[in-house]
Amino acid sequence: MKSSVVRVNLPNGDMVGHTGDIKATIVTCKAADEAVKVMELELKKLEDTVKSIHEEMFYLRSREEEMRTTNSRMAWLSFLSLAVCLSVAGLQLWHLKTFFERKKLL
Repeated sequence: MKSSVVRVNLPNGDMVGHTGDIKATIVTCKAADEAVKVMELELKKLEDTVKSIHEEMFYLRSREEEMRTTNSRMAWLSFLSLAVCLSVAGLQLWHLKTFFERKKLL
């Protein structure tokens, strides 16, 4: 994101008004209005950026919560898979032992 700096030098309309030159006072007030409009536009852009970052943060937080529950499920599935594999290995050893005992090789 590009960072920008807005520097505004606002003329004091009250001080210019005391000079008695009405045209200078009007020009000063118009210049101040334009400068304030530029600042207002920049602040609106910053506000929109902050809002979008805030929304993205909440979206990422909800996705993280969803992933935590998914990770928990995957951990339980891994433990279940390990238990099944160990059970099958035990059954295979038992079957081989009984087979060799019947053949009188053991």
